[in-house]
Amino acid sequence: LAETPERVTYGPKHVEIALANGALASLLITDTLFRANSIAKRSRYVAMVEAARALGSQVHVFSSLHVSGEQLAQLSGVAAMLRFPLPIELDDDDDHDDDGNEDSNDKGGTEGDEANADGASGSPDRKRSDNTTAR
Repeated sequence: LAETPERVTYGPKHVEIALANGALASLLITDTLFRANSIAKRSRYVAMVEAARALGSQVHVFSSLHVSGEQLAQLSGVAAMLRFPLPIELDDDDDHDDDGNEDSNDKGGTEGDEANADGASGSPDRKRSDNTTAR
């Protein structure tokens, strides 16, 4: 695969397109996606696995407790090895849930929630280090 990177894709939209075009050889998915808080999100990934199996693709579920599952979770939690390359052109913004959240795992936080250099956080109701409320 290192020699043919066009035969690998990741992100739910890209994988769904590959699945719809019959290009999926193997589906790689993290177990955390099946434990998502949103029923719609869980159903989406269960349907993806069922469709991949119906297509004759291999399905590999990775544990979030293993380093391989952690690494896959950093790539949205879902990836695919393709039978043939597909010219998939999607913006990075296209790999978001219908509710606007990035479609990865449900750990609850995002990079914007981390404190910045002056002690303020991405959340408006947290306080800054100088005891003023961030707005």
